[in-house]
Amino acid sequence: LLLDEAVRPATVDLTTEYPSLAGKRVVLFIGRLHWIKGLDVLARSFARAAREFPDAMLLVVGPDEGARGTMESILRSNGVLERAVFTGLLTDDHKQAAFRCADLFVLPSYGEGFSNVVLEALGASLPVVISDGCNFPEVAEHGAGFVVPSNDTAVYEAVGKLLSDGGLCARMGRNGRKLVTERYTWQSSAASMMECYRWMLRTSP
Repeated sequence: LLLDEAVRPATVDLTTEYPSLAGKRVVLFIGRLHWIKGLDVLARSFARAAREFPDAMLLVVGPDEGARGTMESILRSNGVLERAVFTGLLTDDHKQAAFRCADLFVLPSYGEGFSNVVLEALGASLPVVISDGCNFPEVAEHGAGFVVPSNDTAVYEAVGKLLSDGGLCARMGRNGRKLVTERYTWQSSAASMMECYRWMLRTSP
């Protein structure tokens, strides 16, 4: 995708609809609530982080495909269910508002193809914590977040580093936005395609 529309300003304030998010540091997940997204890892990792960071909230956005109950059970057993907000599917300005109210984005998926939502988070200037199963090494290469194994300790430690260091969050957020702007907008993709065509013309017999 090509994120020109993903970086446009949002017109909705999500904290108006979900007041428990106001004034908090928000850890965001957006996607299908399906086991392959590593949501059990996310729930356990956030439960550990929540005890260390009392102002942290977990915002879970997306349609339930069977994993919400597992997440809620993990969070409840750790005494932090009230620190999570489940919105269901959000689209358009409401989805952009979710990015805007968040401090970081987490996707500890067990396996992904090319994840548009990671690009959207980067385009929204959010530092990201993603698993190596997301197949997006550019995140680490460009200092836009952490690429870690999809296990509780690795995700918890990466989330903790970001919650502990606002300066690091800001730097990684800027790096992510730069990565998206340079490689994943319509303009940058068109420029890359034109260069590819020029190369083919130069090398054709």
